Amino acid sequence: MGFQRSLHVASALVFFYVSFGKIFDARLLFDEMPKKDAVLWTAMLDGYAKHEEPQLGLELFKQMVDAGITPDWVVMLSLLLAEDFIQQMPMEPDAAILGAILAGCRVHNNVEVGERIAKKLISLEPEKAGYYVLLSNIYAAAGKFDEAEKVRECMKEKNVSKVPGCSSIPIESDSWLLQ
Repeated sequence: MGFQRSLHVASALVFFYVSFGKIFDARLLFDEMPKKDAVLWTAMLDGYAKHEEPQLGLELFKQMVDAGITPDWVVMLSLLLAEDFIQQMPMEPDAAILGAILAGCRVHNNVEVGERIAKKLISLEPEKAGYYVLLSNIYAAAGKFDEAEKVRECMKEKNVSKVPGCSSIPIESDSWLLQ
């Protein structure tokens, strides 16, 4: 139909194949494209992350960098969601890395990995309410409302609370609002 060379169509199809578990078909389409942009690379990397193929994802990431494509935060998040990547790191991941992964679990509705990462984070920094809130939100998004409530109750028991958000609007002293 003439769409074989369209990066936009190819990227959309790769995302489509990945979302239906057709990672092999996604890779075939990816490999057939003579030119690849960051979106197409990201689509394929995301597919490997979602389908727990960390080694293939890391190999593809190296090819991406070798091809001169600069990875953005979406690519890095996709790589970090391959849990084996974390285990293969030469150093123990810190709270910043684990926090990014937990946020990624919320975006990708990955309850199993989210639970494991949240438990690590809570053991490292039990006073940080954000980890509890993210885990509760992961459960709620997956329809696990009882588990979400248990996390909120745990926060109450440990006296951990989220600082409420606030905003301010500077008002000049000669403003008509003060008159």
